[in-house]
Amino acid sequence: MKLIKIIILCFISNFCSAQESGVIFFEGNWSSLLQKAKVENKPIYVDFFTEWCGPCKMMDKQFFPDKEVGDVMNANFIPYHIDAEKGEGVELAKKYSINAYPTSIFVTSEGMIFHRIIGFPGLKRGIEEIKTAKNIFKQTASKSIEDLDIEFENGNRNFEFVSKYFKRKVASGSNITQIKDKYFESLKEEDLKNSEILKFLVSSPIEVETKLYDFLIQKIRTNSTGLPLETQNSFIFGIKNTESKAIKNNDLVLLLKTNDANNEIGGFLIEYLKIKKIQESEIEVIKERITIENNERILNFYEKTNNIIDLNKYIVKQSKSIQLNANELKNKDLIYYNAFLERSKTVPETQKQTSYFKNYEKQQISFFTKKSTRELSRFAESYYVTSGDKKTLKKAIKLLKTANILSENEEQYKLLSDILLKMNCKKKAISALQKAIIINPENNDLKIELDKISKK
Repeated sequence: MKLIKIIILCFISNFCSAQESGVIFFEGNWSSLLQKAKVENKPIYVDFFTEWCGPCKMMDKQFFPDKEVGDVMNANFIPYHIDAEKGEGVELAKKYSINAYPTSIFVTSEGMIFHRIIGFPGLKRGIEEIKTAKNIFKQTASKSIEDLDIEFENGNRNFEFVSKYFKRKVASGSNITQIKDKYFESLKEEDLKNSEILKFLVSSPIEVETKLYDFLIQKIRTNSTGLPLETQNSFIFGIKNTESKAIKNNDLVLLLKTNDANNEIGGFLIEYLKIKKIQESEIEVIKERITIENNERILNFYEKTNNIIDLNKYIVKQSKSIQLNANELKNKDLIYYNAFLERSKTVPETQKQTSYFKNYEKQQISFFTKKSTRELSRFAESYYVTSGDKKTLKKAIKLLKTANILSENEEQYKLLSDILLKMNCKKKAISALQKAIIINPENNDLKIELDKISKK
């Protein structure tokens, strides 16, 4: 009996210590969570996950059970775990603009968001983010966004206030381009030499046609080898934001400026990499990527603004400029692939056996041929999504046939099947889908689609 008591006490002790270690999540619905937060006067941490998300499972195994994470989180927040694809999670994910998983948000007891973490941050950065959220709440979350807007408009340019204010605006889903430009205009020359302020300015999207963008580009132009690589993402996201603005306002001039910006920033990157003595073939890949991005941006603009006439003109011009000589393409592919093999000589054999390396190697074979087929397929898709006119759809089929001559794949045959169905050519559509299945017999979605079409 004494032994049993000892075992029970040890079990209880271990259970309690397990409970005390790591993040302790609140169990209940959203309204009861908000009520608890009001009573305890504490903000809330919400982890949005899905069952299929790999990084979410990593968070569960590595992040939430960690004692230091639990100590900081439990003391300062009420943690909450919710599936974004089930129950209340669906509406909450919409409300808080959750578009990637895992995403963690910090909210007040009124449900007002004041900080956001996208992805699995890892232990060190995750703890830093929790502490940052704690400080933001302490300094600004007691005020509404509207109050902070007024404070900024009234001239508060204190760096500590501005940095927390901007984070609150971003977390709430606001675009901070205009207010960031206002802050930039208020800075003096000595401020712009402060590494902390500069790091802060480039930590969020830098949109084209802003004073900050002009300042940074000019700074890089004077020393292109000094392009800070950590700034690359801010430029990329800024270009994406500018593209969205151009589409919204149907502004082709602004759209073309985003392409000019993409060219210049890409050029800076190439100059930087040349100093690092990168292989010429790798530089060729960067140039091709820039071209593809620019073409895609223009296609997307014409599609979204429903400008069918200019879309057709653009496709005709671009499809003619694509290198379609199969022998010439194969020669370019061979030169590129041989350069890849040369670079790979220093790669350890163990690494070469990994699935990642093998998949990467596959991408290096027929690089230029596959690039041409992707572009032709994209042009065909553009015709398909913007038109039901048979004449236009026939142009799409012609582009796909050329693409399949260069390099067949199931996506092209699937698109061909969709186009033929749109033209009420059921038998030909089934035939195209069957060819797609022959290329990739493991694709069950294609088989389901074939069964669906056959039964119609």
